[in-house]
Amino acid sequence: MKVVESQQPLAIVGVGCLYPQGNDVEKFWHQLVQAESYFSKLSQARFQYYNDNVKSHFSNWQGSFFDTVEFDLKRFRIPPIYRKAIASITGMYLDVAEQCFYSAALANLATETNKIDVICGTCFGFDSTYLNALKIEGVASLDDLLLTDKNKLQLLKNLLQEHFGCTSHDRVGEMASSIPARVASYFGLRGRVQAIESADVSGYFALESAALSLQAGLSDAVMVITGQCIESLLMPLLLSKKGFEGTGIGNPFLSQNNGILLGEGAAGIVLKRLADAKDNGDHIYAVISGFAASTSASANGLKYNPDSKAKVAALEKACHYASIETKDIEYFDCISAGGESESVATLRAIDNIYSPTVKDKPLYINSSVAVYGHTFANAVMTGVLATSLAIHHKNFPASVLEQNKRVTTLSHQSSVTNNSSLSQPWYNENNRYIASIMGSALNGLNWNIILSNPIESSNTSGFINQQVIKRYSTANTENDAKSYREPIAIVGLGGAFGQSDSVSDFWQDLLASTDHLQRIPNDLLPRKQFYQEGQSHYLSSYAEIGAALKKRDLNLARFKLFPKRLALMDRVQKVALAIADEALQDYGFSDKRQQDINAAIIVASNLSLSKERENVVDLCRNKLNGIIQQIYPEFIAHQNIANEVERTNHLMLDGSLASGTASLIAQCMHLPAAPYAIEAACASTFAALQNAVLALQLRRYDFVLAGGIELPVNLRDLVLCSAQMMLSKAKISPFADQADGFSPGDGAAFFVLKRLSDAQRAGDKVYATIDAIGGSADAGSMTAPDAEGQTLAIQRAFAQVNYKPSDVQYVEAHGTGTRLGDMAELTALNNVYGNKVENYVSRTKPLMVGSVKASNGHTFSAAGGAGLMKTVLALHHKIIPATLLRRNIDPQLPLIKIPAEIISCNKKWPENNNRRYAAVSSFGTGGINYHLLVSASDKN
Repeated sequence: MKVVESQQPLAIVGVGCLYPQGNDVEKFWHQLVQAESYFSKLSQARFQYYNDNVKSHFSNWQGSFFDTVEFDLKRFRIPPIYRKAIASITGMYLDVAEQCFYSAALANLATETNKIDVICGTCFGFDSTYLNALKIEGVASLDDLLLTDKNKLQLLKNLLQEHFGCTSHDRVGEMASSIPARVASYFGLRGRVQAIESADVSGYFALESAALSLQAGLSDAVMVITGQCIESLLMPLLLSKKGFEGTGIGNPFLSQNNGILLGEGAAGIVLKRLADAKDNGDHIYAVISGFAASTSASANGLKYNPDSKAKVAALEKACHYASIETKDIEYFDCISAGGESESVATLRAIDNIYSPTVKDKPLYINSSVAVYGHTFANAVMTGVLATSLAIHHKNFPASVLEQNKRVTTLSHQSSVTNNSSLSQPWYNENNRYIASIMGSALNGLNWNIILSNPIESSNTSGFINQQVIKRYSTANTENDAKSYREPIAIVGLGGAFGQSDSVSDFWQDLLASTDHLQRIPNDLLPRKQFYQEGQSHYLSSYAEIGAALKKRDLNLARFKLFPKRLALMDRVQKVALAIADEALQDYGFSDKRQQDINAAIIVASNLSLSKERENVVDLCRNKLNGIIQQIYPEFIAHQNIANEVERTNHLMLDGSLASGTASLIAQCMHLPAAPYAIEAACASTFAALQNAVLALQLRRYDFVLAGGIELPVNLRDLVLCSAQMMLSKAKISPFADQADGFSPGDGAAFFVLKRLSDAQRAGDKVYATIDAIGGSADAGSMTAPDAEGQTLAIQRAFAQVNYKPSDVQYVEAHGTGTRLGDMAELTALNNVYGNKVENYVSRTKPLMVGSVKASNGHTFSAAGGAGLMKTVLALHHKIIPATLLRRNIDPQLPLIKIPAEIISCNKKWPENNNRRYAAVSSFGTGGINYHLLVSASDKN
C-alpha cells in the first residue's frame, strides 16, 4: 500500500464534456472564452406525457437545453435489451468518460487489477425512472370493480408496455449507480464505483470522495463525471420555488435579476496525485490544491445561505489546505443561483477579503453559469472544467460582469478588478496561476475549490497543509506502511429491520432466530392487479414474501416539523430521521456537545425516492388516465389535484431528494454537517462507510454519521425485480442447494463514527472498530457476480491492516440466496481466507460464515448496514447468532477447502488473544464489491 501525504494536491490529467452547444472540450472553451451564452426554449416535445397545463407553464422557459436527451448507447456495445431499459442520460456520461479516458491515456493503466475509480454525480431521477413509475401506477389505479375481467387487465398491461416500455432489466436500468458501473465495465476499470447526490453541490462531494481515495493511496486515478438533464417537468417546477426562473436574465451579477437560467450538460475530469502525474509524464491541465466548505443547518429546509461570512470561511479554509494566502488568487468563478442577495453576498465576501490588499494586484471575477446556465448537479464540475482551462490556456475568458453594465449595485470600492468584455492573456510574472471556484448550495453549504497550475519543481510541499501532515506523523509511531490508518470507532448504533424496531430488538430477534419474512400485506402488494404466481410476467409479481417494516410510531413530534413539511416528506426520510436519532442518542449526542464539531452525514440510499416518482405521476395523471380509459372506458379518474402547478411549494423538493434525508437529519439535530447521499447498488452502505472512514482518517471530518436505508417491500421493486427473476418464489435461502433468489426486506442502519483516539480520549463507548474497507469493480457483467472482482475487494481490505485472513474468525456474507451468487462469494472467500493461499498462515479452526438476509431479507442499499450491525453486536456481546437454514447446504460450495462452517446455532465467540476479528461483504449490481474488516477487544 502506497503511503501518501494526506493533503497532497491532485492533478487534473484528463478532461471531457458534453453541452448543448459543444460536444467536446475545444468547443466548450471557445464558448467560455467568448462568454457566448446560447439560450433557447425548453422543448415541449420531450414531455409528451405531461398534463397540458403543466407543459403550458414552461412554454416560455429559457435555458441552455438539448433538443433531445436521447444519446448514443449503441456505440458503447450496450445490448438492445439494456438500451430499452437504461436511462438515456447514460450515453452522455459514457461519451464524456470516453473523452476523459483517452485524454488521460488511462488505457496504459487499465490492467486487470488497476485501481481506477469511477464516481458520478447526479440529481433527480431519469427518464427510465419515470417511465417505470407511470406504467406501474397505470395498473395500480384500477379499483376492485374493474378487475373482474383478467383479459382486460392483460390488455391494459400490454398497452402500458407499448407506451412506456417494459423489459426484464428495468430495475437495474433506472439505478444511478449503474451509470458509473457501466463506465467501469466498458473501459475495464477495477476501482471503486459510486454515484453521489447532493442537489446542486453533487460535484463537490464527488470530488471530495475522489480526493480522499487518492490521498489515502486506495486509488491511482479517479474519473469524476457529473451530469444533468431535465428529464421531468417536476425538476424545473420545484426549482422555481427555490429561486430558479426560466424567464430570468441568466447573468447572476445583473441588477434586478430574478434567477439564473437552468442548463443541461455533463463534465468530467481524471484526477491523479500530482507527484504521480509528474512521474508518469502526464499532461496536467490544472491542480486542485485545496477545497473546503462551510456548513449551516437551517430549520427551514433546503435553501440558499447568502452569508458572506460563510463564504469567507470556506475560502480561507480552502486556502489554508492549499497553503496559499487569499491575496494570491487572481481569478474567481462564482457559481451562483442568481438571486440578488446571493450575488451581493458573493461580491461582498470577495471585497472583505481583498480590502486590505495592495491595490495594484488585479482581480478577475467571472461566472460560468452565466454562459452555460446553471447545470445543477453538474454546476460545480462546469466551474472546475472552465477554470482548469483558463489556467491551462493562461487566458482570462471574457467576463460576464462586463457583458452588461447593469451589474449589481454593490460597488467594488475595496478590490481592484481587471474584468473585460473581451478575452485577454493571463499574465503572471511569477508563473503562478491561482484561481478560486466559489459557490453555495441549496443545502446551505458554502464551498470553495482552489485551482492552480502545476509548479515546475517536483517538491509539492508548497501546496500541502503541513500541520495536518504533522498530526498524522505523530498519530502512530509504528514504522509501517499501514500505520497511518487509524482505526475508526463505532460509538453509536441505530437500526430497524422488518419487525425489529430498534437495535436492541434487532439483536434479541437474531438470538431468537426470529423469521421476519412473511406474506406481504395487500396494501403493499395489491394481488388482484399484480400478483401472478409462477414465472415472470410483465407488470406482475410472482413473489409475495418479504420483511416489511413494522408500522411503528416514528416519534417525530419532538423535532417540531411543520405539518405541511412532514406531509411532503418521503417515508424513507421519516424512518431515517428516527433511526439516526436512535444512533445519536445511543452515542450521547447533545446540541451543546457537538455545536462546533466538523461533521458530515452520509446516507446510502436509492437516489430516486418514492415521493419524487409520485410527484411526477401527478404531473402526468391526465395523460395516464387517458391510456387507462382506452381499455376501461368506464374508468373514472379520481383527480384530487385541481392545479398541479399551483399546489407545488418550496418544501416539495426537500421531500423528493435522497440528499434531503441527510439535510433533514442535520437540520433536526441542529448539527452543521456536510450532507450527501450515495448509491453503490446493494453495496451502498459500505460506499458511505468507506467515504466516512477515509474522511476521518485523513482528518477532513471529526465526526460522521453514516449508514443506509431502503424500503424495498413496495410495489415497484416487487414488480421490477420479478421481471428479472431476482426474487425467491418462497423465502430467501442463502447457501442452500435450491437457492432461487432473494426476498426483499425493509431496513435502516446508522453508525456514529469517530477516530479511535478521539473516542478513547472522550471516554465514549466503543462497540468495535472499522479497520479497513476494500472496494473493486468487476468490469464485466452488469448482473452476474464475479469471484475475481470480489477477491480483489477482499485483498484490498487486507492490504490496509496488519493482521492476516487467518486471524479473522467470522465473515458475514452478502448471501443473496442464488446458487450462482453464493458460489461466487464462497469461491472468493476461499481465494483469500482458504488454507492453500500462498504466504498466509493456515487457520487452526474453521472460518465461521453467516448471513442476516435469511432472517430479514435483502434490504438493498441498507444490506451492508444490516450485516455490519449484526457483526458489531456479535463482537460486542461475544456471541455469533445463528443463520436460518431452510434447505440443505449446497454441496458444491467450497466450504471444506477453506475450511468454513455455516453457523446454524448461536455460538460463543472464541477467544483469540483478547481481540476478535470479523469481516463483512457487500456486493451490488454492476459488479460493485466492498469488503469491510472490523474488530473488537475485551476492553470494548
